[in-house]
Amino acid sequence: MDYLIKPRTVPFWSPEKKSGVSTNSYLMLQFLKHYGFSSFQTVSDRTSSKTLILNEDGVLKVFDETNLKRWVQRWLESIDEKEFLKDGLLDTTTDQFPSASKYEVLSFWVGTGASKWKSSVLETLPVYSDEGYSGSEKINLFTDSGNTCHVPFRNGVVKITKDQISLIDFDEVKSQGAIWESSIINRDIKLEPDGNKGLFEEFCERSMYRKDVTLSGEDWMDEYRFDDFSEGQYRSMRTAYGYLIHTFNNQDLSKAIYFIDADSDLGRPQGGNGKSVIMRSIEHWKKTVKQDGKLTCPHV
Repeated sequence: MDYLIKPRTVPFWSPEKKSGVSTNSYLMLQFLKHYGFSSFQTVSDRTSSKTLILNEDGVLKVFDETNLKRWVQRWLESIDEKEFLKDGLLDTTTDQFPSASKYEVLSFWVGTGASKWKSSVLETLPVYSDEGYSGSEKINLFTDSGNTCHVPFRNGVVKITKDQISLIDFDEVKSQGAIWESSIINRDIKLEPDGNKGLFEEFCERSMYRKDVTLSGEDWMDEYRFDDFSEGQYRSMRTAYGYLIHTFNNQDLSKAIYFIDADSDLGRPQGGNGKSVIMRSIEHWKKTVKQDGKLTCPHV
């Protein structure tokens, strides 16, 4: 991010004695609010612990006291030294002392414990919640609609509809609500031209090929083809996969997605058709948790 002095920024420090600096908790609170810091509440209980966040131009970033200290340090380091002097934007001149210099402020800040501000400042930041819980302000979070899916990458957001896949600017998404930094996939994306298939798409399609006993050839792959049954399975898999990477949540119609082998039955599992590879690929889109589904029957 670019560290800039926002209009109406009031320094939270003041000169004290010779080469000394002191801070004001209330001014520190106003400074953090001015630069987008707040607390986020995830449950209705107002006494529950809150999460420190920074709303950076519509992107919500999770912080703790140490991250906050480093953020303020980098902000101070980024400001030109002249702005700390008399008539600068961060002039703190008083009747008794000249304005605190940049490195006096930095020296004081670096020597301050990261947890010093927790009770006096951080716990008095404004509280936001997605649900607008009592005692909090409602914050609009961006989410998919029933007919449109969005997947954010570093260089933009992939917008997916029934008819089109396109790469749009972050501003189009953030104008509809804030997004979590953790939801942004940490790499750039490049869309294939219309009609071109990526390697993963081709792999998924080929995993649906069925062996045709009427075919034979020198290459065993010639014995497999994409038939009507394959088409139905492929459509089902794509529908389920799209549901898994979609953030639209219809609470009246919750679904659980199962990937099973088409030719398996109880006591006779089948494998080797790419099922696990396709399931594991979800990790590249969403945060996942692995649960071992094997059950051990007690000895009777």
